[in-house]
Amino acid sequence: MSRPLIGALIGLLIGGAAAYVLFRPSPSPAVDPVRNVRVYRVPPTGAPRPVARRPAPDFDLPSLRGGRLHLSDFRGQIVLLNFFASWCAPCAAEVPELQRAYENHRRHGVVVLGVAILDEFTEAQAFLARHRLTYPAVFDQGNRMMERYQVVGLPTSVFIDPSGQITSRFVGPFLGPAGVAELERRLAEAGRR
Repeated sequence: MSRPLIGALIGLLIGGAAAYVLFRPSPSPAVDPVRNVRVYRVPPTGAPRPVARRPAPDFDLPSLRGGRLHLSDFRGQIVLLNFFASWCAPCAAEVPELQRAYENHRRHGVVVLGVAILDEFTEAQAFLARHRLTYPAVFDQGNRMMERYQVVGLPTSVFIDPSGQITSRFVGPFLGPAGVAELERRLAEAGRR
C-alpha cells in the first residue's frame, strides 16, 4: 500500500473515532452484537461502571529491540498495550506520559507495551530512540493485531488485567493533568479483579 493511501485511511479512521467520541450515545448498558454481551461505557465523571472483560488476543511479534515478544510473556502483570506509529503526532505527544507511567509503576507489575502499526520497522525503531522510550515495543507487520484489537484511530491504548482480560480501551492521547488522571484510573481499574 502506498504512503498517501495509508495516510488517507488513517485520516478516515481517526475522523471516525473522533465522531464516535463526540456523538456516542449516553453511558448506558448496550449489547455488543458481535460478542453478545452487555457493554457498559464509563461515564466521563463519577465512579466507573463494570465492563464485560474478554481475553486479549495473544501475539508473537518481532521486538523493535531484537528477538520476539508474546503478549503471554507478560501474564500476571497489568499491560497497557499502546498502538502507535512513528508519523503520528498525537502518539509522539503522549509518549512522555507513557514512559513516566512505565517508570513509576513497573515495580508494581505494570508494563507499557508499544505496538507499531502502519509503519516501517526502522522508522518505528527511530521513534523509540528519538523519544528515549525504554518500555518494550513490537512491530505489527501486516497490521494483523490492528485488526484483532479493532484499532480505529491512533494512538489507541488497550488495558489488560493480570489474567489476560481486556478491561478497557482508550482512543486518543493521554495529555495534560486530565489525561494523566485518566491513564492512572484505567491502570488502577485493570488491577482490580
